[in-house]
Amino acid sequence: MHSFSEDETSLRCRIRDHAFENGRTGFAWGIGNSLMLFPQASNARQTKQQGQRNAGHLHDVCWSTSLYNRVMRQLVNESSSVFLDLQNFAAEIKGETAHPSLVTTSRSYRATLNVCWNSCEDEMESVDEDSRLDFYAKYELLRNIEHIWHLCEILFLDVQPGTAYLQQLQRWAQSRSLLEARMEELFREDEPHLSPDYWDHVYMLVLQASLDDVRRLLKRHPCSGREDFVLLDELLQAAPQGSAQVASRELHVWWQTWQAQCARHLADGDFSLLPEMEVVCKILMGDKDTLKKLRELCKTWYNYLVTLVTYTRPTDEPQMLADLAEDCLTAFGGLESTRGMDSILLAAFRFDLPQVIQEASLFLDNWWFSAHLSDLLFHAGQMEASHAEYASELREHLILEYAASLMTHHSLWQVGVGYLDHCPRRGREYLEAFIEHIPLKTQAQALKVVEILEHREMPAVKDICQTLAVRMAKRGQLGIALTWAMRCKNPVLTSRLADQFLAEYSERRELPCLDMLENMGESMLFSDRLTFLANYREFQRKPPGQAAARLLTDLIDSQLAPHFLWPRLLRDAIHTLSDSTELLLDANQVVQLLSCLEAVSAGSTASGNPIEVPESQQNWTKAEEKELRRLLAHHLVNATTKETTMLSL
Repeated sequence: MHSFSEDETSLRCRIRDHAFENGRTGFAWGIGNSLMLFPQASNARQTKQQGQRNAGHLHDVCWSTSLYNRVMRQLVNESSSVFLDLQNFAAEIKGETAHPSLVTTSRSYRATLNVCWNSCEDEMESVDEDSRLDFYAKYELLRNIEHIWHLCEILFLDVQPGTAYLQQLQRWAQSRSLLEARMEELFREDEPHLSPDYWDHVYMLVLQASLDDVRRLLKRHPCSGREDFVLLDELLQAAPQGSAQVASRELHVWWQTWQAQCARHLADGDFSLLPEMEVVCKILMGDKDTLKKLRELCKTWYNYLVTLVTYTRPTDEPQMLADLAEDCLTAFGGLESTRGMDSILLAAFRFDLPQVIQEASLFLDNWWFSAHLSDLLFHAGQMEASHAEYASELREHLILEYAASLMTHHSLWQVGVGYLDHCPRRGREYLEAFIEHIPLKTQAQALKVVEILEHREMPAVKDICQTLAVRMAKRGQLGIALTWAMRCKNPVLTSRLADQFLAEYSERRELPCLDMLENMGESMLFSDRLTFLANYREFQRKPPGQAAARLLTDLIDSQLAPHFLWPRLLRDAIHTLSDSTELLLDANQVVQLLSCLEAVSAGSTASGNPIEVPESQQNWTKAEEKELRRLLAHHLVNATTKETTMLSL
């Protein structure tokens, strides 16, 4: 029994095996999220002393990831559709970084994350405390992933003209704001200005550039009609805004003019009646001391970064923000006191895509983010732009890792197949390896596996069909077994199963699985015995008459029937000839039946092979032989007479 304890960065496993006490631990990677652990002696002498009896056991240590949670499975299934759609049109848009389809795809991934974290919120309302904590952890994880993805979308994909990126960064910071709930409460209060956190919320809204909300909140102040409030409202309304239509130089002039106006009003003492108004004005001016003093209200270093960009460096290009991002991170304690998410965001602000992927792979417990983001950026040409020499290999490696985590899950492996299809170097190899380990417990599962292999024309499908045919035959399910045998087109196996059909018919006087036998179509041609079986069923369906007799004699003449069935064919001949008074055999047909009769009567074929009849089958009797000889003699006389008459004419 394995027990796990989990912390932020590792999984710990306790294995109760004394063989590990005095030696080293050896391991090998298993399939998916698993390790094969085994004890190793520290030296060759110890190995010799311990011998094989104390070698210990092989332990399969497996662990799950957050993807196996039911809400996360929703993420896996829905994002798979987005991934496959992207592959379909990827060739047409390769290298176009701002292509609308790429941006739409990125937003589709984010929308999927949004749906899933909303599902987590819904689940939290209807589960116990332990499960609530688990879903809250998934909720936070999904929010963090979306936040990182959103920033990468702004920096690498949705590259817009002018100074639109400034507005994009502001909206990115505002998307994780926690002020909305408290803002609604303040707006519902009769005198919100009396709340102790009123001005703190004003400051926070200004810091995150939500200036319209600032104006709304200030108008709830009883002095909002006073001159200083009106003046501040005008400054907020006239604040510079980046957009695709505003060039960098134009924004720079606008921003300098506006901040000079703010500084003039502050110097003239226009806001001196209320110190909090002066603080707001200093924020708008980009006063470094004021911003430093209030930075804790930003909550995170990256929100503080957006604040500094907004009020001190609004015309900087995104590629120029790396140093400022590091300064902001240092101001909040540096990397030592931060989480893995901060390392990912810092790498993004540095425009270091490989580092983004590496940090994400370390921080997250699954490959969803790394695989999908690298694939999207690869199709956008961003991966090749930075590291052309291994961009394609990196993309495929990450997708393979993600697909591997899906292929080992009982309900997600079919999704993993779609990802392996788009790994041109090793995807087929991985699929062949994983498909061997999928348990085929039901016919539905087996059919899914076989259809996947057949669609990709993979040779493993033949082995699987043969294995299933043999397994079903051992269980006595001959119809299903024959279906699998025909699917792999194995003539030896289909002949063997056809013999089992005929043996069961000889014993029970009834052919099994009639619907299948009557609708085999061209599949009957896979083997001679199967051809006989299908035609023999056709004979049984025909009414007694010339057509039935012709088919029966053809079956006997073909010698495709197993020897143990020959007595049964002769009995069929007796019934056919007895039940139809108008039937007239020709001489050749009579000769064919007589040859078969002589072989059965002698107990061996013309070549000397014995005709062995199973114990459960009725032996060929002298009375039956006499009756058939009488009928054949009658038909032979009639056939001879008819031929003589024809010759005389």
